[in-house]
Amino acid sequence: MLAAQTQSRIATDDARERRRQEWLRRVDAELEKAEAWDPQQAPDPAIKHLDKMFETASESDVLTSTDKHALRNRVKLSEVKMLELHIDFLLACTMSATRDRTRQDERQELLTRVNQTLSSALRLGGPPTLKDSVKERLGIIRETSATGDSSKAKENAEREAARKEAAYPNDRRTFVRWTDPPLIVVLAGKSYESLDWSLGGIAIGEVPEADWHRGQLVDVKIGLARDTLHGDRMEIVRYDPDTGCLGMRSRRFASVLMLVKHDCDVAGLDPM
Repeated sequence: MLAAQTQSRIATDDARERRRQEWLRRVDAELEKAEAWDPQQAPDPAIKHLDKMFETASESDVLTSTDKHALRNRVKLSEVKMLELHIDFLLACTMSATRDRTRQDERQELLTRVNQTLSSALRLGGPPTLKDSVKERLGIIRETSATGDSSKAKENAEREAARKEAAYPNDRRTFVRWTDPPLIVVLAGKSYESLDWSLGGIAIGEVPEADWHRGQLVDVKIGLARDTLHGDRMEIVRYDPDTGCLGMRSRRFASVLMLVKHDCDVAGLDPM
């Protein structure tokens, strides 16, 4: 009798674990969809979908409290990052509209959307530096003249261009690219310093010629310092044997570069 009860309990536990793993796989699939969200599109539908998924998961009797806590954190991170990237896109569009007298109504609408999206990100627990960063960029935009001919406008345009804003509709780069702070990159056992980086990718220089090719997956470690390196697998998008410049991109939304950006936020660093 005892043996039969033990076997029954084991069978029940196994079935429960299978259901739990199925749930976790479904969660991973939904978060992967969120990671692929286009920053040029308002993320509201994706956020509502993630919220509904978490609500359903919270009522599941097969997920542990640890599973649910981890899921809440992952959903929150994904939602905040979607909003941050959409803010970057809106700010880029706002600067473009600011320089065109015929687009001033559009400019006002964009400013409203920036503030609304920022409020949503902060409500979800966005980093404290986000508000200051957006405020600084809005200041640049408001000081820029519509004609773009004044010395002040040119100065502001140069400041904004220095951020390598690349979220315009027909630009293949959808993320702001930064050169400061430079990051440490460990690739194939050797250390390099980043030329520029963003939430979507990174470029390094003086990389010895090897069998690098587009689409190749490589293991890297990236961070602000050697004692804060994060590991990830990235995809090579280009290699120039003449300059040794190697460009890589993230394969997922919550990537190593997201972790590095978080390290910057914690350290009070505003990448430029």
